[in-house]
Amino acid sequence: MSHYTFLPWLRQGLANQILEGDNNTTVKQRSSITVTVRVASDTGATLDVPQLIKLVGPGDVVGIDPRAVVRTEPQRWTANFEPNYLPLIEFYDEDFPWRYTPVSSSPTTTRIRPWITLVALEEKEGSNAGEYEEISTSKPLPSFKLKGNPTALFPSASELWAWAHVHANEALGGTNPLVGTNIGPAMNQLDALIRLNPDRAYSRLLCGRKLKPNTSYQAFVVPSFEPGRLSGLGLEQPEPVFATMSAWADYAGRPGGDLYPYYFRWNFKTGDDVDFEKLVRLIRPEALDPRVGVRPMDISRPQGSIDPALIPAERQTMLLEGALISPAAVRSPFFTAPDADLRKQLVQLLNLPEKSRKAAPTDDPIITPPIYGQWHFLTPELKNETNVNFVHELNLDPRWRAAAGLGTRVIRDNQEKYMEAAWQQIEGVLEANRQLNRLAFSTEALLNVFGKHLKPLDPSVGLLLAKTLHQKVLVSNPGSSPLTAKAIIEKSPLDRGTVSNAFKKVVRPRGQVALNSRPVTAGVLQLGVVVRGVNTQKLLPFPVKDAAPKFLFSIEKAATALIAQPASPEANALLRADQLTVLNVQNIRSVKDFVINSKADVRFIKADARPIPGRGQIRGAAWAVG
Repeated sequence: MSHYTFLPWLRQGLANQILEGDNNTTVKQRSSITVTVRVASDTGATLDVPQLIKLVGPGDVVGIDPRAVVRTEPQRWTANFEPNYLPLIEFYDEDFPWRYTPVSSSPTTTRIRPWITLVALEEKEGSNAGEYEEISTSKPLPSFKLKGNPTALFPSASELWAWAHVHANEALGGTNPLVGTNIGPAMNQLDALIRLNPDRAYSRLLCGRKLKPNTSYQAFVVPSFEPGRLSGLGLEQPEPVFATMSAWADYAGRPGGDLYPYYFRWNFKTGDDVDFEKLVRLIRPEALDPRVGVRPMDISRPQGSIDPALIPAERQTMLLEGALISPAAVRSPFFTAPDADLRKQLVQLLNLPEKSRKAAPTDDPIITPPIYGQWHFLTPELKNETNVNFVHELNLDPRWRAAAGLGTRVIRDNQEKYMEAAWQQIEGVLEANRQLNRLAFSTEALLNVFGKHLKPLDPSVGLLLAKTLHQKVLVSNPGSSPLTAKAIIEKSPLDRGTVSNAFKKVVRPRGQVALNSRPVTAGVLQLGVVVRGVNTQKLLPFPVKDAAPKFLFSIEKAATALIAQPASPEANALLRADQLTVLNVQNIRSVKDFVINSKADVRFIKADARPIPGRGQIRGAAWAVG
């Protein structure tokens, strides 16, 4: 079940430090805050310098990025919007409608007017002259001219706080929802929610106008305060205007008259006023005749062994009730006393087949009126008591027995059709049972295979055999969410190579590696020992390379031998050449003709099996040196 939380306003950053209240005539354009700067000298002395800083206000905003809008309701070009719904616009930033409002706030503040307002005005269409006129002149913001009275077409300036709120897609407060006038705790929890997922909350503006059916509208986001209106029109602010004056307030010398700039707009049209609420309101209650839903039923001549004289004259005609009856209908009572003779005879009549079967099981059954529902409730006999169960209430009241008899007749008339449908359902049940039996058999067979072949294996061997399941098996991870076996292996020293098919093939019990390792492992190579050794890093996948034996020739030995020899002038000249990377060895008679200063000087030796004519002491086509 979804849970939502609504906050009347939200402020972030320096706007929470504003001290001026609403309708403060001394604040003309921007609110201000005092910031104290501490200045320190070289000698260690400090001085606190207070500085008054002006904050951006609604008169400084001349545009809204359309990307800040995440949704409009209705969407642009909608042609059948419900006229009893409210148009709205939603912004991604939770504090956007109150960000530039030059008014102080605190956790106990319940009302802050937004600096923008959503209004909907009728378009010019047919005989409708419309409520606004487009203005084509280019100004900081596009604008329109209002044709009517703003107090009738725009919301009340003192109630703008009611048409904006923050919507959070979570119940702030958990199991104890936050309800009250102190917004402080809710702000802290909302801040934590936004840090966790910024998409879980957003801000919303509503248009509080009652729309007309089948009418075209233009929705505008306009400035709420007069400095914002004047700034959007590119006009100077006169003296009487203050920061929180309403944009549609009338005052002497009002610049721009009925012109209003807007930041965002979209169009839509309403449909017929025939939604569910309208249809429900069209319903009118009517008093029903008491005879509606009932019909008289004669019970003066019962069949079987029931004595008609036991039925009083006032009860010989009863009202058979339908599923729906008039509230004014008078319900006929029936016999409820346990010792009523009529009830007693009815119980004896209905119980006669079961009593006869018990007394003489081999005799032919006795046919009497049935006990309706006896097979479902396993009630072959009735008791001469009240409030036993549903079967007694159904069978000991003539009205309910009549309804049950009608239902039985419907079943009897359509029994072939119902049986065919029942067999079709049974076919599906039988097939499902066959599938379940196969599944149970497969489960038992796999459990036997697992117990016989896999369970006795070393766990490390089982880990390799189950490689295809590693990415599907979740393993508990203390202190964190579960990880797949594949993720755990990739973080371990085993890595992917140890559990690869190639590795299993190399270390298979009858493979060449296993046969060659018999002297070491005293038998067949144990795969589990290898896997555990790699995991504990006691067995390295790549052995450490030992130093070359003394009897083998190496580059290090060549460098050591050559560094002690005197260098020839030709070799020194070649080694000093900046661009030389390859030495042609045809002009060198022996390795004594040049000196290798360090191992870094030798970069690459290209082997060549052919001896150089007359150069028996040197093998190789070229030496690449630094």
